[in-house]
Amino acid sequence: MKPKKNTIVIITVILVVMTAFAIRLVNRMDSVQEPVMTDFIRITLHIGLFTAWGFSLFHRIIQKNARHFLCGIAFLMVLWLCFKALKYYIVTDINAARYLWYLYYLPLLFIPLFTLFAALFLGKTENYRLPRWTKLLYFFAVLLLVMVMTNDCHQFVFRFPEDAVEFSVEEGYPSTAEPNITVTLYAGYPKQDKLEEIIQHGVELGCARFIPFFSRYCVAAPKKEEQKNTRYNRIAAEAAKQCGRGILPKVCMPLKNFAAVCADWAQYDLVLFFYECGGESLHTLLKQLPEKDNGDCLKIAVVTGSEGGFAAEEAQAAAQAGAKTVGLGPRILRCETAPLAALSAIMTLTGNLE
Repeated sequence: MKPKKNTIVIITVILVVMTAFAIRLVNRMDSVQEPVMTDFIRITLHIGLFTAWGFSLFHRIIQKNARHFLCGIAFLMVLWLCFKALKYYIVTDINAARYLWYLYYLPLLFIPLFTLFAALFLGKTENYRLPRWTKLLYFFAVLLLVMVMTNDCHQFVFRFPEDAVEFSVEEGYPSTAEPNITVTLYAGYPKQDKLEEIIQHGVELGCARFIPFFSRYCVAAPKKEEQKNTRYNRIAAEAAKQCGRGILPKVCMPLKNFAAVCADWAQYDLVLFFYECGGESLHTLLKQLPEKDNGDCLKIAVVTGSEGGFAAEEAQAAAQAGAKTVGLGPRILRCETAPLAALSAIMTLTGNLE
């Protein structure tokens, strides 16, 4: 019965350790935005392990004095984990968090001391007593703890050398390379690598966000869109660096149909639906835009089609969703030319290409 019980205990400990390690790996992933709860679970698992270890020592160690010091080590480990949990996940006051950090020195100072004392008791009789000089070690440990808790001089240990590079974060200011409007381009998904060209030149013209979409007359079909999106965002980042943009434009995952496009327009001050059949004057629409009182940039959505253009019912749906139908002159432009021509016209009429 006893070997079976020991096997169960060992397997349980291994599973708990593996679970805590797995949580740590998951927390390091970029997709985990706020790993507070999982981190708290990990610390709780560690506290449970050290608590169980302390009870095991209490029942298994025969030598009384050695048992006391080993159980003291287990208690200090649990105490340290409790301080860590309080500092990072519960306490919000800065001063309280600072003193909890200083209390880390309590286990850091006394665990080595208790380890030494426990080693001195190993193999000795119950009547054995430590030499008197060992009591002086308590004095030095307590003195160091008091010094840490009562002043901040120990922080000089963490200072960088004089030849190190130092920096400070100052108040930001608007980038002169950014336009005074925020433009989002809804581009009908073109075939081949035309979307890459649209993104690259669109970033140079000041577009802040790109949202491809599939419509009725799209020639291209959805395929490996997550991989493509990673490449598109890399192209946008490289173009932003090249032209000195102040922000990093984003390329979103494509929308599945034109209904999803229309449902996404509530956030904009003006939606411009560029249609080959023409429409209202772009100059007049931009001139009528009111300025925001709070100083925020006006949000404009630009919608252009793919190689097949837009169906009549899509143009009707756009108008019903609040979009303003406009044209780009008497000529029919290619799907990779139309969005760049629209962005150029908007930036020129709003004074962002002067």
